[in-house]
Amino acid sequence: MSRTILLTLVALFLFPGCDGESRWGADWPSEAERTIRPKHAPTPFTAAQICAGCPDGRRSTWRNEGPDGKPYLHTFTFSEGTEKDVRLTSEVTSLDGKPLRPAGGNRSPWTSLQSHASFPEATTTIDRETLRLPAGWFHCMRYTREGDTEGTYQRYWFAHELPGPPVLMEQYKEGALAFRMVLVKHEAP
Repeated sequence: MSRTILLTLVALFLFPGCDGESRWGADWPSEAERTIRPKHAPTPFTAAQICAGCPDGRRSTWRNEGPDGKPYLHTFTFSEGTEKDVRLTSEVTSLDGKPLRPAGGNRSPWTSLQSHASFPEATTTIDRETLRLPAGWFHCMRYTREGDTEGTYQRYWFAHELPGPPVLMEQYKEGALAFRMVLVKHEAP
């Protein structure tokens, strides 16, 4: 058996549905149900999926790094969720847990959270990809949004298993990585 066939079989055994069809298949909301603005690409999730995937107590932490090279942690906690909205608390700390700014929170409608992933169709491509991040393995939809200038674009990876914010985000300016946000920890109630 060739090495390629063997690796493919191992991947399918370890990551069933990594082709995306069984994970993002017929039971997934249609593109029309996920499109919230004219001439925009469908979002990865509906507001109802985000609501169901972000119950009270969901807490996710990303490691962020910008052009200054100083990484920090950004944690979101979901609480007091209703059918229409949720309280989203944000904490920003150094890697050793020291607060870098006061924690804060506000209520956000689920539809507003969905709209954060609504990008113009003409400049957006959507692909499927399986990622291994510090927080685990994820089956993702990767959104690539081209910018106005050459070499400027953004990539967002939304995990099927975690409706809501992207598990990975990268911003490029003039072909160089300008900002990266990667999920390092996820706690579900």
